[in-house]
Amino acid sequence: MTDSVLVTGAGGFAGGYLLDALVASGHRSVVAWARRPAAHDGADTTAGVRWQSVDLLDVQAVRRAIDEIRPGRVFHVAGSPHVAASWKDTATPLAGNVLASHHLFDALRRAGCHSRVVVTGSATVYAASTEPLAEEIGRAHV
Repeated sequence: MTDSVLVTGAGGFAGGYLLDALVASGHRSVVAWARRPAAHDGADTTAGVRWQSVDLLDVQAVRRAIDEIRPGRVFHVAGSPHVAASWKDTATPLAGNVLASHHLFDALRRAGCHSRVVVTGSATVYAASTEPLAEEIGRAHV
């Protein structure tokens, strides 16, 4: 493994803010994945950020990229964020949220990377709220 930090979905809203925060906190080896990073592809638009065009639904591309990067940490921000649209087309978000994550985790396993992985989510999985939602530890009983 390397000191590289991988951010999937880096071209999206949350991914862009995460890249800024990682660079601001001193990370100098950040790899930003986006399906279509357009002008960013291969370029360092921010010091320490290397953009790659990787489609998480392309299992071979994901494996090759993970073999090359061997990240120490992964922020998995990629996914289909539009809940309302998912009820009209269930296959696309299923692939973008579940299958894409499987490809990433499988590639990390195959490469022997013992990376720390953060998988993001949003409050929309709970309920719409104008107030911050709190999660209390220890409430659930197994």
